[in-house]
Amino acid sequence: MTNFIKYFVILLSVLICLNTANAAKNEISILHTNDLHSHFLGFSPNKDYTPQTLSDDETIGGYARIATMIKKIKDQSDGPVLVLDGGDFLMGSFFHMLSREKAFELDLMGKMGYDAVTLGNHEFDLKPEGLAQILNTAQ
Repeated sequence: MTNFIKYFVILLSVLICLNTANAAKNEISILHTNDLHSHFLGFSPNKDYTPQTLSDDETIGGYARIATMIKKIKDQSDGPVLVLDGGDFLMGSFFHMLSREKAFELDLMGKMGYDAVTLGNHEFDLKPEGLAQILNTAQ
């Protein structure tokens, strides 16, 4: 019985080492955004914004740029990519005025590949009834 235990321990050790070696090769990418504040367009005076021409203005951000980066990282990654938002995706531009009727932000984030979002303080600016209406519209 002693030999059996010795061989069992050796076999178990080898399996653990092989599993650990393979685990080191696995990769997960976690992408995180927060405080998007309904800024579908980039941050710059709208008169300066030229989305068809790159690097000709000081505009940064915007959902199209975020979607481009998510797609690029997912295309380049060998492992899974988890896309998360930490909240405050509402309030900050006039687009939020239609969030109860259209849920633009959540709809677009779903299409961009977000896996999960949390609620920030600005999601409660429209009171619980307003937030409930946004979440129902998003479904």
